[in-house]
Amino acid sequence: MTTLSQLISIYKWISSDRWNSVSLELNEDYSLCAPNLHDSKFLGLLNLSKNQYILFLLLENRINHVAIVLSDVTLLKADNFREGNIVLDVCIYTGTSQDAVDLRDELEDLYGLREIKVDKTKEKLQAALKQEADKIAAGDLALITINPSYGCSLIALSKTIEIFLYEN
Repeated sequence: MTTLSQLISIYKWISSDRWNSVSLELNEDYSLCAPNLHDSKFLGLLNLSKNQYILFLLLENRINHVAIVLSDVTLLKADNFREGNIVLDVCIYTGTSQDAVDLRDELEDLYGLREIKVDKTKEKLQAALKQEADKIAAGDLALITINPSYGCSLIALSKTIEIFLYEN
């Protein structure tokens, strides 16, 4: 059971002034290359408000932490959270040409389209997916995926994504 003193120390850590903003650098396949999150541990996520989340990761060096802040989240899906969630890669799609990348699978997964059996509902959702893909291509929305080597996968649509590094 978590005690009040543990919660207070977590709050102090989150609100510490040792978190520094980091610029995003993406590879050609939209995977995040800086900061390098390959083999980091996905520790968890915190829902700050109705549509703002912080994702916490422990870097491979097991010393430094990364916080990914998602603001104005439209939809978020996290599956298979386990004790040791190891990240394969993190991909961020925004302002991308639809010719350059097809996000249909990611959006269908996020909206649960594969589980829907009613054709009319599927048709409506497919139209909504097209609108979301257009917003991503225009840079009005961002899609982030955390692809696991082991454990939790995450996919989310948000207006903004910011990354912060906590160095011990």
